[in-house]
Amino acid sequence: MRRITMDCAGIGSREALHAALKEALALPEYYGNNLDALADCLSDLFEDTCLILRHPESLRQALGNYADALLHVLHRSARDNRHFIFLIVENAPNAGN
Repeated sequence: MRRITMDCAGIGSREALHAALKEALALPEYYGNNLDALADCLSDLFEDTCLILRHPESLRQALGNYADALLHVLHRSARDNRHFIFLIVENAPNAGN
C-alpha cells in the first residue's frame, strides 16, 4: 500500500492546496486543479493508497468552506473506492507531531 502523509500547515490558497495534492498523490499532468477533478482522479485509483492529512485545521483557517468541501470529497472517495483510504491526524499534545 502506498502511504502518503500530507502536512497541511502552511497551505494558504486553493492553488497551493491543489499543487500539494497533485505532488503527493502523483496526479496526472491533466489534473484540473479543482475538487471535481480530484474526485475523478481518486475514482480512477487502482493502487491501494492511504492519504493521511496532518494539521487540517490549518486548511480550515486558510480556506474556510473550501477545506470542508475538500474533506467531503476525500471522505466520499474513500467510501466509493476500495483502493483509497483517507485519515486525518489532528494536532495532539505530546503525540509526536
